[in-house]
Amino acid sequence: AADLLAGPGHASPAEVRRALEEMGTKWTTRAATLAAKDFQPQFPDDLAKAKAHFAANAERHRIPARVRVKAVTYPAPPPARRAVTDEEIQVHAYNFAQELGIPEGKVAEEAARRKAEIAARILVRDSVQEDCANLGDTLAERFPSLTQAPAPAELQAWVAAQKGASRELPAFAVGDEPRVPGIPASAIRAAAALAEAAGWHTEFYPTSAGAVVLLVEERVAARRPAFEEVRAAAVADWRESARGRLFILRAKEAGDALAKAVSAGKRFDEAAR
Repeated sequence: AADLLAGPGHASPAEVRRALEEMGTKWTTRAATLAAKDFQPQFPDDLAKAKAHFAANAERHRIPARVRVKAVTYPAPPPARRAVTDEEIQVHAYNFAQELGIPEGKVAEEAARRKAEIAARILVRDSVQEDCANLGDTLAERFPSLTQAPAPAELQAWVAAQKGASRELPAFAVGDEPRVPGIPASAIRAAAALAEAAGWHTEFYPTSAGAVVLLVEERVAARRPAFEEVRAAAVADWRESARGRLFILRAKEAGDALAKAVSAGKRFDEAAR
């Protein structure tokens, strides 16, 4: 390090540090921390500033798109008739673990013990998957438009003809998809995607109860709200931003005071108190 600094030229702090590290120098460091969570300055609300902050950051308060759908479940056809291999049972045991209440870490053990039950579910799933394909083709033939939904009466007549059972699901926001018993999560995600896309139904999805399709009943586009709609959240957002700016100033003041005290001869730990 002495050779590095001797004579003319320039050595960066990084070069000096590298030289000292190569010599096996041990470093002792101390740090002072100013906790942001403990910094809670008191200041009154300023609606004018809050509104200006809201206008500049309106996207933070965007109300997401919402969609309301109807789930239509079709009765499962008779199970497929074929032999089920041990390998299929092992693989599908993981797929059916939640439905069968198999705890994590016990799937392989339970698969061997409940072979007949799992095999029966596999054969039902085979027939339902085939039914999904047939229903999808039938729906496309009857209502070929992917973007224009048929008249409600026509659609309901078709659902009834296929022996489907309908149920309304509560509306939900995109990004906050619910977990609905009996409806695959993938189907709910597909319905959420339709909140802001063309299309009036999802694909058909296989379940243990039969094929399921979700039909879009209503969609509400995402939008930027007015300040008054989200006033409490907007003011809180402005207050947090203002607190952050004040904390930066406070940290600079503390850092300057610490440096000044150390320069005056105080020990670092004493100056940092």
